[in-house]
Amino acid sequence: MAAYSATIRGHHHRHWMGRTEAIEFPGYEKLLTRFCDEVAELFKKGKS
Repeated sequence: MAAYSATIRGHHHRHWMGRTEAIEFPGYEKLLTRFCDEVAELFKKGKS
């Protein structure tokens, strides 16, 4: 699963499969949708 966060300076990033990458913050609704899609994909692949 991915974890999303922002630093004190407001630079949004996510932690995914051992990597950290900068992201645009699309808003909580789109962020939740992306998270749920990624979790569903992991379950399909059997990596839950």
